[in-house]
Amino acid sequence: MTTSIEVLGGESEDECRSSLPRDMKERVFQIIKDNPGYTEAELFEKIPSGISCTSFKNLISLLIKTNKLAEDGEGRLCWIYNPELTHTYLSRPELFI
Repeated sequence: MTTSIEVLGGESEDECRSSLPRDMKERVFQIIKDNPGYTEAELFEKIPSGISCTSFKNLISLLIKTNKLAEDGEGRLCWIYNPELTHTYLSRPELFI
């Protein structure tokens, strides 16, 4: 049984994935990576036109819930997903507690 993450507006993760074309999502991801410390509103101003505010907020919510994006107390966002670094640390048994 697969679980589904519910994002803003009650959409499931799968619905959020299908709401934006892949190339559009990749551009949004790159903008987020290139602009760490920006708020949602500041990032929304930088994204290409054609993405609705609701789709953008759903995408941000999904990224936070899947631990690809972190948000601090002031609402600033930063891309934290790094599978290569995670693998490096997980493969070092001396780092386990």
